[in-house]
Order: sequence, then C-alpha cells, then structure tokens
Amino acid sequence: MNMFYAKLSKCQFRVPSIDYLGHIVSADGVCADLYKLHAIAIWPTPHFVTALRGFLGLTKFYHRFIRHYASIAAPLINLLKQKSFHWIPATDAAFLQLQSAMLALPVLWLTKLLGYDYVILYTPGKANVVADALSHHSATSLYLFIRLSTATPSIMDALRQFFSS
Repeated sequence: MNMFYAKLSKCQFRVPSIDYLGHIVSADGVCADLYKLHAIAIWPTPHFVTALRGFLGLTKFYHRFIRHYASIAAPLINLLKQKSFHWIPATDAAFLQLQSAMLALPVLWLTKLLGYDYVILYTPGKANVVADALSHHSATSLYLFIRLSTATPSIMDALRQFFSS
C-alpha cells in the first residue's frame, strides 16, 4: 500500500496564482512566466550558433502559445542546419517577429471552458476514449462535436467504438 504525504512547507493555500513548470496558472488561465518573457525581450541578436540555439530553446518552450510558431521560426531553424552562420535580413526579421510574438502571449486553456456548464465525473478508462480524442481537436471542431452529440447520441456510441479499437 502506497502512502503519500504533502510537505506543508511546499504547499500554498489561498493564492491567486501559482508558478508551475515555467507557467503561471490562475483562475483566468495559463500564461507564460514573466521572468522567462523578460529574458526573451532583452535577448541580444545572436552572433553564434550557441546563442541562437539558446534563444530557440527558450521560445520553443512556449511554442503552444504562438500560432504558426514553426513557420515564424523557420529561417532561424534553417540557419542552424547550415555549415556557416550568416545573419541575413530574413533571419533578423524572423528573430524580431518571434520576440514580439512572445511578448504578446495570450492566456490559454481555461478561457475555452468558461462558456460551458460542466461537471467532472469519474468514469472507467475505456469510457474516456471519446473525450480524450475530442480534447485534441480545435475549439470549433469541439463545438461541432458537442452540437452533434446533443442532437444524436448514437454518434457518440459510434465514436466510442471507433476510438476503442
């Protein structure tokens, strides 16, 4: 039998937000850590491959916050693949665009749930297959699935059978 205990010195109670693995989690949602964003904002233009790798590593950590991160960072990633390091205007534009996109990060995740009434229920693992599959879709497809499932519950049974096999 496993016994788990919480260490009181590591617990926080009645706080508006907490820092968790480089993110700040609050009632409004999940956002990036301000210290890491400050480091990105003051990052100098890289003149060596190691500095560029450091910048890309820091921005890649928050890639889920930036729409089309891969296409914005593509000139910088291509520069890493080359044998010689030549900083050109296209890479400079990508560097500045990535810096500005990082400073305008949105608050994610929890805002999508605010429009729905939901209750968290325990279900066996196999019953969660459809919910897990739907959680990987965008908000518009999730809305379509929810509308579809309320109109015809038999579709949910078909989806359960499809995802369980």
